[in-house]
Amino acid sequence: MLTQDLISDTSQFKLLLRVSGEGAHAVVYSPDADGSLINAPLSYGASASDDAAKALQEAVYDNPLLLSDFKDVTVVIEPRVVTPMPEVLSAETRREALGFLTDLTACDVLEDRTGLNGSVFVGAVGHDVLTFLRRTFPTATLTTHLGALSRYFASRLGQGNQPRMLAAFRPEAVDLIAVRGHKLLMANTFRFSDTADAVYYILASRRELGLDTEGCDLTLTGYRPHRDAVTPELRRFIERVLPLIFPPELFKAGKDALLAPFDLMISSLCV
Repeated sequence: MLTQDLISDTSQFKLLLRVSGEGAHAVVYSPDADGSLINAPLSYGASASDDAAKALQEAVYDNPLLLSDFKDVTVVIEPRVVTPMPEVLSAETRREALGFLTDLTACDVLEDRTGLNGSVFVGAVGHDVLTFLRRTFPTATLTTHLGALSRYFASRLGQGNQPRMLAAFRPEAVDLIAVRGHKLLMANTFRFSDTADAVYYILASRRELGLDTEGCDLTLTGYRPHRDAVTPELRRFIERVLPLIFPPELFKAGKDALLAPFDLMISSLCV
């Protein structure tokens, strides 16, 4: 439990909160204090399958430190469905298009910057979940998990026009971002139970985009056991499979930073 006596003055600390249908994850740290990081997975109760908003509310209220006054708050949301769309489309048209992918009943549409030219992310989030987050964390920056990843990746692309791909692993999924220069080619999440399936999804995505013939670098980050498992297999087919260097400014906050979801840790660097 995250109790308020863990930190005497939260005004110099940041709160990062990740929210999905499976549970939540909180990170609290001070950018000015080495080793200050608190990493806390927040399990949902039995009500999660019936009422995601109630489960999230219980997880937050059971950890009262999260309700403190922080320097800033970033909430990373993994929507029910999230997809990139052209920025030139109206918000109404984007909502209509999202409605073809998922039932928007009782959902709000959350739009998020990709950090790349001409595209935005559009996601479906439960209305009650979004209402609770906005009421409880009124000053928070809300972002999607793919938005956090793509903005961070875009900020490190340089000026070249060569294609690149990022694979960010989580215990149950891999998030893929592919770009050419500063244009988004694809962004998607693939769930898997066997890392061989993750290798297949990565290679199939590259083939569909024509990147398997272009010498496109593949950068890996996230959950280390999966990265260690897939790297030798991917190097059989891809010339350059590289690790993404973990941001040193986050690592100095505490070694547990490596245990938190990568999209959550980098979210405050690319708001």
